[in-house]
Amino acid sequence: MESKPKEKNLLQIAKIAGVSLTTASRAFTDHPYVKESTKKRILDAAHQINYEPRIALSKRNVGVIFERVESIHKDFYLSIILSHIAREFTTKSLGFELIPMNNLERMKENFIKTAIAILYSDESIEQLRKYEATNIILINAAGKGFSSVCSDHVQGIELAYEHLRDLGHTHIALFMDHFEGWGCRERVNSFLSLQQRYLGLKDKKWLKNSSESTIENALNEVLSDGVTGIIVASESSVLRVMSEAGRMGVNVPEDISIVSFENEGVSRYLSPAQTTIAQDFESIVRHAVELAGQFINNKRTKSRNICLDNDLIIRHSTCPNK
Repeated sequence: MESKPKEKNLLQIAKIAGVSLTTASRAFTDHPYVKESTKKRILDAAHQINYEPRIALSKRNVGVIFERVESIHKDFYLSIILSHIAREFTTKSLGFELIPMNNLERMKENFIKTAIAILYSDESIEQLRKYEATNIILINAAGKGFSSVCSDHVQGIELAYEHLRDLGHTHIALFMDHFEGWGCRERVNSFLSLQQRYLGLKDKKWLKNSSESTIENALNEVLSDGVTGIIVASESSVLRVMSEAGRMGVNVPEDISIVSFENEGVSRYLSPAQTTIAQDFESIVRHAVELAGQFINNKRTKSRNICLDNDLIIRHSTCPNK
């Protein structure tokens, strides 16, 4: 009797991996008696012949890759993106699986063929290159050969800077909670270009780290240097900046005007309500999930890069310079 296609595939996998047909079959059901080293050989063989077990095909799962599990509860940006991802996937006939960077091998184990990545560092993005069988879609990041959906970070900083200039501020600082990755470089370069345009120089002394350990020094330094406007380029950092300003007796916006980045559940409720740059997270995630669906349904084979504008929301944390 002729073997069924599935049995032929398993026989081929068993032969490549150097194991029995029974062991090859058990590897796809997480059987406890299959060693990890043996399972890895079997999975590598399966990927080599482009075999996908039925369980993987039925799930149609998209991987959602992020840096660290520990960061979810305190990283507002990551929380916002994940909430939009969860909402978007409920409207699609797709599932998703959260995959932290320290467990990337799950992409091979679970036959993840398409993944959306929310990563900050170039190093993390480069690690994805070894998963050649997976179509990667980067959110707010860029990597050669990968698809991406991003905010226009240059335009976002321009909106904030020009708003402060329209209010008469000329000494403007940029606060960021880290300087890693493509998005941060885009924001920094935009800020320095605006300095060059309006002040005739690029002065990095007004680029400040707003992490918890440095925020007090950063505020003291820019205030003593005559800065009257700050762009806080982070959804998370503004709470630290506002808290430290209050502790120091610095009034916003009377003593310092602040433009931060929109956090829908926070920005409007701070005192004063924050003037913000709003990234269109809903559209960013919708485009990313649509690309994922196209890859999974074999309607797309080439990468695509999408860039979306930001909006300025004017509230009460900025005022004319005295």
